[in-house]
Amino acid sequence: MTGLDTDAFELKRMMRQEAHEKAFEVKVMGQRLFEKEKSKIVKEEINTLHTENEKKKQNLQMELNIQRSQKINSTRLAKMSEREKCIQSIKEELKEKLVSQIATTSNPEYKQFLKDLIIQGMIKLLEEEIVVRARKEDISYIQGIVSECEQTFKRYMKE
Repeated sequence: MTGLDTDAFELKRMMRQEAHEKAFEVKVMGQRLFEKEKSKIVKEEINTLHTENEKKKQNLQMELNIQRSQKINSTRLAKMSEREKCIQSIKEELKEKLVSQIATTSNPEYKQFLKDLIIQGMIKLLEEEIVVRARKEDISYIQGIVSECEQTFKRYMKE
């Protein structure tokens, strides 16, 4: 019996050792699978974070571009507005100068211009009666040249 006990004891010990080895192998395999799965999940999450960061970066860049464009546009509009104001003031100055210096009945070129303008209107309209609208300053001069304009008109019509 002692030989049998030792054989049984030895067999138990070998079975236990084999079971421990198998358990260790299963544990090692489980650890390896766990590490592999963990590594895969970490890589996926890192890729997801990179993708999200790239999208955020692109959105931020787009917002910055929009803001820069809006600032450029507002600056351009302000510049155009200021330029328009300057042009309007120059236009007003020139108009005042024109009226005060050139558009006077003492200027012979202006007198000739008024006469030619009236004759041209008569030729274009070809009416028996024509009403001339004029500035208050020019009314007396125009009343004085009406007969002269009529004579010139008749002469042109004969030609």
